[in-house]
Amino acid sequence: MTEGNREVRELPKGWSLVSISDVCLVMSGQTPKGVDSNISSDGEIPWFRVGNMNEPGNERALRFTDIRLTQERANSLGLHVRPENTIVFPKRGGAIATNKKRFLGQPSAYDLNLMGIFPVGFNIQYFWYWFQTVDLKRFSDGSNVPQINHGDIEPLLFPLAPLFEQSRIVEKVEELFSDIDYGIKSLKTAQKQLKVYRQAVLKWAFDGNLTEAWRTQQSTLKTGEALLTQIKAERENRDRQQVAEWEMAVKEWEAIEKVGKKPTKPQKPKELPPFTGAELCELSKLPNEWCAAKIDFICDVVRGASPRPAGNPKYFGGEIPWIVVGDLTKDENTYLTKVTNFVTEEGREQSRFIEPETLLLTNSGATLGVPKIIKIGGCINDGSVAFLNLNENMKLYLYWFLKSQTLKLRGINQGAAQPNLNTTIVGNIVVPVTALEEQEQIVQEIESRLSICDQLEATILENLQKAEALRQSILKQAFEGKLVPQDPNDEPAETLLDRIKAERQVNGNTGKKSKSSHQQLTLQEL
Repeated sequence: MTEGNREVRELPKGWSLVSISDVCLVMSGQTPKGVDSNISSDGEIPWFRVGNMNEPGNERALRFTDIRLTQERANSLGLHVRPENTIVFPKRGGAIATNKKRFLGQPSAYDLNLMGIFPVGFNIQYFWYWFQTVDLKRFSDGSNVPQINHGDIEPLLFPLAPLFEQSRIVEKVEELFSDIDYGIKSLKTAQKQLKVYRQAVLKWAFDGNLTEAWRTQQSTLKTGEALLTQIKAERENRDRQQVAEWEMAVKEWEAIEKVGKKPTKPQKPKELPPFTGAELCELSKLPNEWCAAKIDFICDVVRGASPRPAGNPKYFGGEIPWIVVGDLTKDENTYLTKVTNFVTEEGREQSRFIEPETLLLTNSGATLGVPKIIKIGGCINDGSVAFLNLNENMKLYLYWFLKSQTLKLRGINQGAAQPNLNTTIVGNIVVPVTALEEQEQIVQEIESRLSICDQLEATILENLQKAEALRQSILKQAFEGKLVPQDPNDEPAETLLDRIKAERQVNGNTGKKSKSSHQQLTLQEL
């Protein structure tokens, strides 16, 4: 026997294999014009949309919606009000892929993107659990706007157990699911605790607590200020070289201009920002050996650029890696090793090419404040900034510090609809600075602790997957008749089916239209 496209094992004695149309009403929703107007806050009839399935409080039963209608309003719109416990699911669009199912928490109406199933004359919870085994994705028609039709649902074969056995199955399933739910709750609590611990590790790292024991074991300690003095000397030397190169370029430019040509005048290098030592520190209670500096004193902050118009084959589709925000934020890895998009040489001229081993930071949109070190050279768009001329030994230290600041950076209010960190804001971020030896120790401590967190996280995810697999295994056993013992004294499902068919024939109700003046299907009518 087959159920849809799936093989159905031989059923226990007393069970029957029936189609959904034999024992259920399948009812599409409606979206009449004006349903969202003249809404009554105390209307007794809720009207649900697909989006309501994702709202808090609607995780299993649909109870909350912003559209509630009076009976009079529902009548005027010709809405069919479906019975409490009708099982609803998306029938149109991308929401089908979510495979979500809910049931109505009270008599309600729903929109045309939802379909409902109401079991007639047998245990609704029994059918609800069976329906969890149905993968709705396989019924979408494959069009640009996928859709599930009555013809997809009504022929589905369903194992109908004797009525009393249905109750025993539901009771056992709920008992076992309760144990699984308790375990899942514990696992998710552990997930949250890991997230809090990760943030705590980063906080301890950059207030000096993570390496406090390490410092006590050192006979001599270098200071952060000594490192900044070294960085200052290196930058001043580099700046002198840049100024000398600029002065030579200006002389060449002046010579060319005298012969009538109009080349672009070279720009003077940006001056090194001032450093005021420990007085600059905005971070409280740092160890004595530490100080602080703004990022633009430690390195150069530059922003990417995007060739316009986007998608122009003149700029895009070449062989040079094109590094965008999505590449930097797609995972939690420290390093970026590959991209999927590329630009041409002309695209490179309109963007900013960044060498391998450079630290980047996303600077716009909902995912701003995410650092990443690129292992490949490529062009970056205007959704990220790069840190150039950064001491190689500080790179991972600054990476982890920026990681600790992500939520803070996202909270910066610039009065704009689209959050954006310009190079000035990024350059003004104050970084706690200690000697390179301690920075290396800090990075080791962070990575060691977070590596353990990663292992625990993987174990938790594995156990969550096992819990879901166990849930499916329980349902499989339930509807093969293997979860609870059969009772030979139970009335066979065939007799129950005859009674359901007789009841439906007397009522003559197909579920496609209302039987009453107030447009509501009631249990008595079914």
